[in-house]
Amino acid sequence: MVTVAIIGAGPAGLVAAKTLLKSSSQDSIFKVRVFEQGTDVGGLWAVESNPNGIMNPEMHTNLSQFTVCFSDLAWDSVEMQSPATIYPKAWQVHRYLKEYAARYIPPGTIAFQTYVKVIEYIQTSPDTETKKWKITSIALEGGTPIEKIEIFDYLIIASGFFSQARKIPFPCTNLIPKQESQPSTILHSSQYRQLSDLSPTNSQSLPGKILVVGGSHSGAEVASLIAMHISNAQYSPSGTGTGTGTSSPEIIHVMPHPLVSIPSFVRSGNEKIPSFVQLDSRLYDLSSRPNRPISFTFGLSNPEKRKKLRDTLNMLMSGSVDVENDDGSKKSDEVDLGAPYAVVGDKYAEFIRSGAIKQVLGRITQLEKQSQNKNLMLATIESQSEQIKIEDIAAVVSATGFSTSPALKFLPDEIKESLGYNASYPRLPLLLSEDCMSSSRDSPSNLALMGFFDGSYWGILESQARVIASKWGAQSKELSSPIHDGEEIDEDNSSKLRAFMEELRNMMEKNPSSVPQNFFSDYPGLMEETSRKLGLQKINLSWGEREGMVSPARYIDSRCDIIEAEKAMQKLQKTLQESRDGQAIFAKSTFRGLQGNWKDFNAKTESLESSPRSSSSSSFHPRFSTDTTSDLEYLCITQCEGCSPPISRTIYRLRESANQIETWSVDSKHGLAADKIRYILDFNDGIVEEQTDGNRVTVVAKGTPDTDSRYRIVYSFCFAGVGITEFRIEYFDEENVKIDSGVHFVR
Repeated sequence: MVTVAIIGAGPAGLVAAKTLLKSSSQDSIFKVRVFEQGTDVGGLWAVESNPNGIMNPEMHTNLSQFTVCFSDLAWDSVEMQSPATIYPKAWQVHRYLKEYAARYIPPGTIAFQTYVKVIEYIQTSPDTETKKWKITSIALEGGTPIEKIEIFDYLIIASGFFSQARKIPFPCTNLIPKQESQPSTILHSSQYRQLSDLSPTNSQSLPGKILVVGGSHSGAEVASLIAMHISNAQYSPSGTGTGTGTSSPEIIHVMPHPLVSIPSFVRSGNEKIPSFVQLDSRLYDLSSRPNRPISFTFGLSNPEKRKKLRDTLNMLMSGSVDVENDDGSKKSDEVDLGAPYAVVGDKYAEFIRSGAIKQVLGRITQLEKQSQNKNLMLATIESQSEQIKIEDIAAVVSATGFSTSPALKFLPDEIKESLGYNASYPRLPLLLSEDCMSSSRDSPSNLALMGFFDGSYWGILESQARVIASKWGAQSKELSSPIHDGEEIDEDNSSKLRAFMEELRNMMEKNPSSVPQNFFSDYPGLMEETSRKLGLQKINLSWGEREGMVSPARYIDSRCDIIEAEKAMQKLQKTLQESRDGQAIFAKSTFRGLQGNWKDFNAKTESLESSPRSSSSSSFHPRFSTDTTSDLEYLCITQCEGCSPPISRTIYRLRESANQIETWSVDSKHGLAADKIRYILDFNDGIVEEQTDGNRVTVVAKGTPDTDSRYRIVYSFCFAGVGITEFRIEYFDEENVKIDSGVHFVR
């Protein structure tokens, strides 16, 4: 029996344990022990047992459930009160991992509340050169810490790339970041949960600006969340505001490079039948690859690659490569510009458009107390052409990433050196160029690291586990029916990958702004290449070999539960087919596109008493749902010049699973709470029309017993790519004759 120690019971540790334990058709030759310092499985996803950890329990994944999964557990097999949405929340991911562990990892395999103190690489016998791993751990048993020493043949470190929040990367004069019992106005993005976190007195109101620092996904995400909390405080009955938007603190987002925010659902690419699909189905579509064996590609950016990326972003966002700038030039011709950083988010772009978030390009070089008002801060920012000073800062949120150092501190220095470890490069701390990026050319053959690179997709974690099981099974010479029955794993690309990693480090030091956002972003290539080398079976179902998106459920070994894999793939194909053929995602996409401010294009509207009157502006303010059965809400405030009353309010509610939007009247007391439902916009019955400048979606509003049945209300929304450029509300009598011009809103 071969003993294996796994450090960490997050996604990487769990899939490693399961793969090793199921690596043989008979009893596994691997005896596995997992060390987990927490009280539950999940790692950073263990939000139910650790709600104050790195992950916000209510945060949605930025990739769909068809990417955030393993091959042999379908999301629909996980019991929840209501099914997870396409983009699950963090607490739902935790439930998924708990179910995965319960199914595939025997009780007693995971040692909870067990902290690894030190690991040594020792020679256990003078008669052999084989070295083993001596692990000293401290387990909390009955409230008492017990030190244990154990010896293992193999070691997997899966303790996490996102191990600890990075220290603030700029000098802070006379300022102390928020930590433990000493409240302050500086904190890491992983610490933010609510507005009161930004105040030294835990108040919901702030006396100055909010500065968010960081040009990655977490920066855009936390800036959007803060803006959402401010909007909710102003426009929700549970907030402190009155719905007027006064005294909202300004959010300034500082980043070293431009950001492009892509919504979670994008156009399918078929403009004849305009439809929306989840983002990863476009990003990881095999049909977009050249007609040759699909393999893992990597390399530094060049004008051709940057143009291809911009074309892809233009297609996803606008539905066309030939998007024009304000001066009429085409963005696709801008071959000399750097590639933008892309982030996934449904609200960030509209918060930018409305002015709730202001972007500043540059790097902070100094943060200090103001000379006159000691309770506020002053930031100095270096941009390409000037130095910028931002005053009156009440709170700073640092979204500058995480450090892997704590996840490796128990390793001997000589082992770290063999892995190419250098803490000065937090985005590339290790040089793991071997075995699906799980080992280094100089590291011991009985050591593997999983998930230690930026962009560790769950499918890659499972591929790493399979490569490790195959390699170690062959080394043990005891594996009667190996998991690996494909072509031999070659190392031809390892030296090139190592050289690429070293060049990246050089760029990080000398020219950090030129470093690509995702330097190991070829997820489909790595999945396909590893699948061939391991001889995995592909679950294509109705797709061709080079058709459809990559998903972990599409690649299975002989030990996988094929029923679960097929269940996940059937749902994936059904979801995409419904999205492409109909209006399955139109309610969510329409709802997302309404956020922000609109102008009324009509000069005046004749009068049905209950119909909207001519107005000068209309604004949709996002807030959290005040109803347990809806997903999101807007408080829509319409200001009408010369009307009585001059201001009207309507609540819009999204019911994502039903593909519907509802409109509600507001209460007469505060004008914030929902009173009665007025109309239902059912996008399953919508009509889609192609136009020269985009597509129009028309929906007839369904009334309720309390609404006026003398006329019909028709909503129409004009889409250009993922955005709404205009929408109309028109009124028809019982004979389908238009009563008046209705209202016409534009940006």
